[in-house]
Amino acid sequence: MNDVTALFYDLANRLHSGEASRSVADLVLAAFHGDDGLDTVLAGGPAPRPPAERDATAAGSADVFLESIQVTGFRGIGATATLQLQPRAGLTLVIGRNGSGKSSFAEAAELALTDDSMRWAQRPVVFREGWRNLHQGDDAEIIVRLRLDGDAPPVTIQRRWERRATDPSDAAMTTFIGTAAQPAGRLPAWLGRVDLYRPFLSARDLERVITAKPAELYDALAPILGLAPLAAADLRLQRRRKERDDRVKALKASFTELRALLAEIDDDRARRAVKALGGQAWLLRLELETALDRYWSRVRPEIAAVHAQRPKLLMLAAFAGPDLARRVSYLWWALSRAGHHHRYELGITFGELARLRAELVAVTELLRSYPTTAPAEVPVTADE
Repeated sequence: MNDVTALFYDLANRLHSGEASRSVADLVLAAFHGDDGLDTVLAGGPAPRPPAERDATAAGSADVFLESIQVTGFRGIGATATLQLQPRAGLTLVIGRNGSGKSSFAEAAELALTDDSMRWAQRPVVFREGWRNLHQGDDAEIIVRLRLDGDAPPVTIQRRWERRATDPSDAAMTTFIGTAAQPAGRLPAWLGRVDLYRPFLSARDLERVITAKPAELYDALAPILGLAPLAAADLRLQRRRKERDDRVKALKASFTELRALLAEIDDDRARRAVKALGGQAWLLRLELETALDRYWSRVRPEIAAVHAQRPKLLMLAAFAGPDLARRVSYLWWALSRAGHHHRYELGITFGELARLRAELVAVTELLRSYPTTAPAEVPVTADE
């Protein structure tokens, strides 16, 4: 079981053993799975299965150790210099006075292995542009030698820049397994994880452990701890919630605008409409009918041309299924009843109206995303 799948099962166990409802758990797990899975659950579909298992050997499980870093013409290092290390487990401290090349070796190793430098990302662009040593006019080169645990042959990563190269990405990269050069583009599988398990921590990185804000520490530690899928799931849920909040706000704005327009009309019918709209239920029903018309326009335009709403509601079960048809029909009935209540009856409460509005947003999303396939045997004419 890979790390992502193990995290999925741990999340599922925590959700199901806690106080989260089944619908909430399905939403969170779907968001973990991805955008498609989340859209499926929001549309009333089943919760997704756990992420597919990846080949355990794809990412590799070898223990890899730095043996040496050889640098020429890069950052603060001009003539060829080599930092020799002990290729074994543990923490190695590189100590030296300012300007002795500590950071240059660290950046060289990171650039050679990951094709980038985290330190550069935190500095102005001019800092990145100064990657080449000004006192070294010949070709620049970085050679990183690594040892694998066991009897595996050593691995050497070489990046070389011609004298005319101006950007770090212009390097020619060669990988050696033992003494054999590998074809271009063929890299050890474990090299893809070096950006998470960086071989060097600069003084800036160590300082951040003490001075960084909690959010910054989380951003730094989450990829290492394998929590990135949780952050991605949280972002997906936030986006979907914002989309639905925006639709509710737009609906309220439309209601206010409609009332303002009707209030400007000197007509008894307009005044009665303003009075009827006072409970908002009519506007919500209008929004539902609009969503229903959009659905029929996609599926069967001839049904959308029918003026009456009841035929559209009755035929929905044959096209969108009985469950969605029941939800839409009940919502239309509830909104109609709320709009038609008499003075001697209790009006709809704010809580009931909020629940109807939430249901409206949900069924509108279902109607919008429902497949357009429909049974061909159902005859429909605009005269109905």
